[in-house]
Amino acid sequence: MLPFPLVSFDEQRLEVLQRYRLLAPTSAPNAEGLALLARRALGVEYVYAAVTERHRRRFACHAGVPDSWLDVTASFCARANLAQRPFVLEDVRVQTEIADHPAVSGPPGIRFFAGAPMFGSSGERLGTFCVFSPRPQTLGAERHVLLAQFAGHAAETLSLRSAASYAVRDLVEAERVKRAYYDLAMTDALTGALNRRAFFEVAQRALTRCRRHDRPFAVVMVDIDHFKRVNNEHGNAMGDAVLAALSDCLRRAVRAEDALGRLGGEAFALILPETDREEAARTADRLRRLVRVLPVGENEKAFFVSASFGLAMAGPGEERIEDVLTGADRALYEAKAAGRDRVALHAA
Repeated sequence: MLPFPLVSFDEQRLEVLQRYRLLAPTSAPNAEGLALLARRALGVEYVYAAVTERHRRRFACHAGVPDSWLDVTASFCARANLAQRPFVLEDVRVQTEIADHPAVSGPPGIRFFAGAPMFGSSGERLGTFCVFSPRPQTLGAERHVLLAQFAGHAAETLSLRSAASYAVRDLVEAERVKRAYYDLAMTDALTGALNRRAFFEVAQRALTRCRRHDRPFAVVMVDIDHFKRVNNEHGNAMGDAVLAALSDCLRRAVRAEDALGRLGGEAFALILPETDREEAARTADRLRRLVRVLPVGENEKAFFVSASFGLAMAGPGEERIEDVLTGADRALYEAKAAGRDRVALHAA
């Protein structure tokens, strides 16, 4: 069965991303505790680690590093990404190739710098687990081992999060593909309106719901005036453009809970759930006036069309959408017979 009202794909995508907390891809809360623990165990002021994918920082954890220092810290630590084994620089000022880096000459004023590479489960290089301090110091054998162990734990935590992001991305892509097939099955390819079968299903469900809660229900039939003349004078391609423009105009002008369907040719139907007779009549006339000033084509070739509208309310005992549509169709015939470009109401 069709959901009603239809949920947009973008709303579904955001819901999935928020559920998995992937809207902020540079944060990895589960790894922050690991960074804090490393800071205390290794006796350093700052810890920074990040997973780098194709030269892009994806997920990071850090401790002691203010947000205002993150970019310069990331830039400095990126220089360590070529190291294949743990390293220690007791005083970076003696290393001429990095002594002039902004992270050394300015905040955080790095002097001591040590790191250990982070590898994924398949041996691929993920990044470097870096620790640093504004004071020169040494790193004994025990802390050297601890540094490598922290790098291993951080790699596991961050790479799992990265893998999860790809898994969710695949789920979102699968949902997008499914939605695309859904649209192909349920919507009219030319106009974007619901196709005939989908419209009847959506409309019947809406009618049943309104009946259950004793709410009014209106149906409007719409038919483009002199459509055959449009095709004869402007060509079938321009006739298709008229259909698409009218559908777009109507769908933009109604509520999310309303539904427009193309029943065939130049005939459309619109349901207005929980709308009384007076409001439905005002809505139909507002749509008629919008269609009347809708330009089709461009510049000096632009032209205008009109449409006739037939309105019917679900009467007592009418439980089938076909019955309400029959009344709307009769009203549409009356509008055509009275001169077109008008709204006619079916007398229940």
